[in-house]
Amino acid sequence: MNTGRKYMRQFILLFIISIAFSACKKPQVATLGSPLTEGGITFTIKDYDIRFIEVSEGNKTFGYARPVLAIPVEIKNVGKDPFSYAPTHKTQQMTESSTPLLYDDPGKEADLPPESKTPIMGVYLERGALPGQITSTKTMKAGESVVDTFLFEVPDTQKNLVFSIPPTMHRGKLPVLIRIPFTPKEPIGPKISKMGEALSFGDIEFKVTHAFFEKIKSKHSAQGKGTSTEKLLKINYSLTNKGDRAILFDPAHRDLSGKGANLFGADRAYKRVKFSSSIEVTGQLTGSVKIDPGKSIEDFVLFDVNESDFKGATLEYPANLFSKDGVARFNITLTGNKIEKAIPKKVVKKEIAPDMGNSKQKDAGQ
Repeated sequence: MNTGRKYMRQFILLFIISIAFSACKKPQVATLGSPLTEGGITFTIKDYDIRFIEVSEGNKTFGYARPVLAIPVEIKNVGKDPFSYAPTHKTQQMTESSTPLLYDDPGKEADLPPESKTPIMGVYLERGALPGQITSTKTMKAGESVVDTFLFEVPDTQKNLVFSIPPTMHRGKLPVLIRIPFTPKEPIGPKISKMGEALSFGDIEFKVTHAFFEKIKSKHSAQGKGTSTEKLLKINYSLTNKGDRAILFDPAHRDLSGKGANLFGADRAYKRVKFSSSIEVTGQLTGSVKIDPGKSIEDFVLFDVNESDFKGATLEYPANLFSKDGVARFNITLTGNKIEKAIPKKVVKKEIAPDMGNSKQKDAGQ
């Protein structure tokens, strides 16, 4: 109890100090489109957008399912000395003194105590870097400017917001604030194609053809043939090599590192079904294959989805699986079962037996 009282007294003391300090000095406040200068650094926010994020890391491309609010900020050194700008995109520490914040506009008095603010959560990219974001410390010479982009969750309604810029981004002692009148916008970003539409990645054509629920047949190396107890969502697709060189295609059906196709609903990510190496799924590729020039290949991916709850989803298929860059995105709606092409029967030539007019026949293949 003594420890708790001690911390409570310290908290109250700090709260009183912050109130007294804010009564003496208030942060500068500007509006969207108007430049604001503090400590020889000028900040300007001209607009914002809502976008879907797609980033690359190494030879992989990652797409984030939910759109984000992106706020580009122009930062210009109008002082006489160089300024070292250190981005904060990879830190999850959210304090007004060290990281940019976004919160609901409290009204005329924007400099309320931190605990009185309603924050809009920042978006932290675990993988890759957003093009346009500054990822390492940059020294800005006098007169030099940069543009950095800050990401936040998208508010669900129209409201007024405040973007808070910490002292670590300028030479001042207080955050500077920019008011943003937020209105929801249609998200921009990668195209989401319709099923049946052909997407070209260089000389490779990718197409999603069917989506339906089906019990899946398989063969276990020890237990023999079997069928899944529940229906799985089966999404068929095809690849066509229109180039003059063979490509390697790795569907990653058994990969456990996260490589491969993803399926996102409105409020969830669906689990891709992966079978062990001892199980061969009927009709599905078991590993990497080579697609020669002018040739096509058909395959499918499986997801664990409750059929009665399925209302449509977005399939994200990384093009690095077929040696290209980017991500194919398709709006998945249910179709009828894919009609498998019947395997043509062997044409059997008939012969007349040499038995002096006897009409008896036999198959040449027998």
